[in-house]
Formats: sequence, C-alpha cells, structure tokens
Amino acid sequence: DEEAAPVVKQIYNFCLAGNGPTKIARMLTEQQIPTPGTLEYRRTGSTRRYHPGYECKWATNTVVHILENREYTGCLVNFKTEKLSYKVKHSVENPLEKQVIFENHHEPIIDTQTWERVQELRKQRKRPNRYDEVGLFSGILFCADCGSVMYQQRYQTDKRKQDCY
Repeated sequence: DEEAAPVVKQIYNFCLAGNGPTKIARMLTEQQIPTPGTLEYRRTGSTRRYHPGYECKWATNTVVHILENREYTGCLVNFKTEKLSYKVKHSVENPLEKQVIFENHHEPIIDTQTWERVQELRKQRKRPNRYDEVGLFSGILFCADCGSVMYQQRYQTDKRKQDCY
C-alpha cells in the first residue's frame, strides 16, 4: 500500500525514538494523518472502522497493532487465530509454535532488525516515574490480588527518604 507505507515507517521510527503507543497516536493525530479506517472508507466505502468526525483521531490500540504486525517485514503469517468450536463465535490467538510464517512473501516495509528492536523495546515498558527515575521494580511489580501495576511512592523527611509501592 503506497499511501500507508510512509505512515507505518514513521510509526516505527517514533517507537525507536523512545515514544510509546499513546504518544505516537497523539503525534499522528496532531499531524492530521488519516487513520487506517478512514483510508479504507475512502477506497471502498466500508464503514466498518470509519468514524465520521474522527478521520484523523488515532487510537492507541491501532498503533499497538501496527507495531506488533509481523507482515510489515515481508512475511506471511498463517494460523494466527483459531476457533475452539463451530459453536463459539470468537477466535482465540494461537501460540507462536502453531503459527506458520513464510519469509520473503512480499516486499517489506520495515526491515527485520527494526521490527525485532521495536519488539524488544515494547517488552521493556519501563517508564520514568514522577521523580524522573526508572524505578527498580518498574514493569515487574504487580498486585497479587488484582494484578494491577504498583506505583512508586516516596516519603521524604529531613533525615531520610523511603520508597514504597
């Protein structure tokens, strides 16, 4: 897709520069770049992913999907999902072992090294806290009861400072 390829490259470059999906979505919205749903609507008339009035409003999950899509490296990935039964309507994602990947199937937009580097950066997900430090347990510490992220709090007096979560 000649029209969308530069946008995909731009998204990967933003991610390599250290920006997260939410910030990338905000940057694309500010630049008034049309979303994939808007491009689909302009080409085919399909309103499946088109939202009138929000033609250039990027969602974070759209950026995440683009960053995790292996097809941009020129691969064809089959058997990504499967249905548990013909009675069940929703699909379940297959593990990587069950997927079939055909390398060099089509012309790549992103080279393999860039894609792998972005995947490494996405796995880290360590963000600086309000003190502009990356916490020791950033991306590791979650609540045992509900599974929510635990945030660093700092209590400071004249004599000492103490970090809590």
